[in-house]
Amino acid sequence: LIALAALAQRGQAFSAQHHYDAPETNPVPERVPTGGENGHRLHFAYSFGAQGAMVAVNEETGEVRVLKIVAAHDVGRAISMPNCINQIQGGVVMGLGYALSEEFRVEGGYIQTPRLGDLGLLRLNRLPEIEAIVVENPHPRGPYGAKGMGELALSPTAPAVINAIHDAIGVWIHELPATPERVLAALKRQAERHPSRKER
Repeated sequence: LIALAALAQRGQAFSAQHHYDAPETNPVPERVPTGGENGHRLHFAYSFGAQGAMVAVNEETGEVRVLKIVAAHDVGRAISMPNCINQIQGGVVMGLGYALSEEFRVEGGYIQTPRLGDLGLLRLNRLPEIEAIVVENPHPRGPYGAKGMGELALSPTAPAVINAIHDAIGVWIHELPATPERVLAALKRQAERHPSRKER
């Protein structure tokens, strides 16, 4: 084997070509049975994932700090392991924004968040440790056994954070993002309902 860098130094090019035809997928028309072998197939492969979060919550200020996210995702076959890990980490970062800080407000059909700076994007210094676990369960219809994982990793992050907040302080946050104001409001409601104990 020879490295691509060595080929480039020699002025040689390396190329490969592969053609992949994805299996047919169909929308589900009304009143058409979807079960059995002849049922309509919306997608030819489904990806699965699970995440857990560790958080620290300041009950005086309502601030939530995520300490760690563990994200395990079935990618079918990892054609590029570094890219799979980066995709998972990127999705988690996006999900953390949804969970804690990003709020795109629309009222009466008008955007109330006019500037990107007002959106609440997370800064690097607020990112936790992210442990990405790549699960390989090749799919027979996927290219080389791969499954799609585009935005898969962002979907479980906010629920994982909200569950961790509940585990830490016993309150549920029912509206995202879980800003300090919303956390404090949830704690206040809990105190009014149960003056002598926390909701657990």
